[in-house]
Amino acid sequence: MSDTVMIEEEKNTEHIAEEKVAVIRKKMMAAFCVMAGVAILITAITAVFYELKFRALAAGLYNKDSSSGEKLIDMMFYNRYSLSDAAKYNSAIMECGYTENGAAYMYFRSGQWIIAVIGIIVIAAVMAVCIRMIVKIGHNDIYGYVINLGAENQQLKKKQKADERFLVERNEKLQNFTENIAHQIKTPLTALSIALDRLEESGQNRELLERCFEQIERIRTFISRLMTISRMEAGKIIMTEQDVNVSSMLCDVVSQLPKNECNITVECDDEDYCINADDEWIREAFINIIQNSSEMCNRVEVKAVCRDDKCIVNIKDNGSGFDEDKIPYVFDRFETTGSAAAGHAGIGLNLSRLIIEAHHGTVDVHNNEDGIGAVIRVQIPRYVLKRKNEL
Repeated sequence: MSDTVMIEEEKNTEHIAEEKVAVIRKKMMAAFCVMAGVAILITAITAVFYELKFRALAAGLYNKDSSSGEKLIDMMFYNRYSLSDAAKYNSAIMECGYTENGAAYMYFRSGQWIIAVIGIIVIAAVMAVCIRMIVKIGHNDIYGYVINLGAENQQLKKKQKADERFLVERNEKLQNFTENIAHQIKTPLTALSIALDRLEESGQNRELLERCFEQIERIRTFISRLMTISRMEAGKIIMTEQDVNVSSMLCDVVSQLPKNECNITVECDDEDYCINADDEWIREAFINIIQNSSEMCNRVEVKAVCRDDKCIVNIKDNGSGFDEDKIPYVFDRFETTGSAAAGHAGIGLNLSRLIIEAHHGTVDVHNNEDGIGAVIRVQIPRYVLKRKNEL
């Protein structure tokens, strides 16, 4: 399974989890809203009940005794009473000729206790239902979801391990296949080369023979690079770090390139600057990059900027540049930037990228702002060994 598919599955799992959590939150909010609504409703009914009772008492007293009714209404209208008056209620009941239990009897006889009992029962019932709903949500939804999430997590881990084993096995098979193909090509190629050597000794068709030898060398180079890439991706190539003088290395690389009409200049702002790298492999990387840049233009400028922690090398040419839609794929395998007939198999730049990344560096490319040519930028840390030790 590819990394893209695994990422999409993780996104889908996160989306499902967010939806389940949202449902749980809605259920709990609904339970709390029901409790709050019932409490508000009971409070409103009680307030209305006592308001109607006060009005009925004031109107009844006024009909029996208008002066006393006016005084009561006046007290209620201007709030001319206090909590101290409530404390005198039992004494007033007794002065009116009732017993000490008169207040309780009046409360019982008026039916107010029924409203209180009903309110308590309703609130208790609603609270019980809501608590049961919340407990059910917590137990069945959240707890059950956590259990299911744990099981799904275990399944995903098993699936991930199986995918990793599959990828390892596939890479091994691909490497074996590449090496087998290379071996199968090298065997008849060697026989062909020997036959051409014998034919060359006869002195016939020398021009045709030279072209044959050139094509054989192309095939050999291609096979060699392909096998190098395969071994490097499999981790079978170990880089040996040593001090490499950047200025000298770049000058040597330019001197080793096939001669053509392109003028290549090298500039380094620190002639004594060294990086910790594998001298042979880092030269191979820059040979591929600079040669690729020089084949399609007449001028290449190689400038190295040396810093305390890294070296930045810019390879700038005055060619036609790259198509914007192809820039992200310039260093991909079998992505050709020139003519295939000119010997571009699309693996040289890919090999260079692998070598640079093996040195913990980066490589990227962009077209010049003036629209003429392109720039390949290589960044390599100065001290690879020190960085490894820090990690």
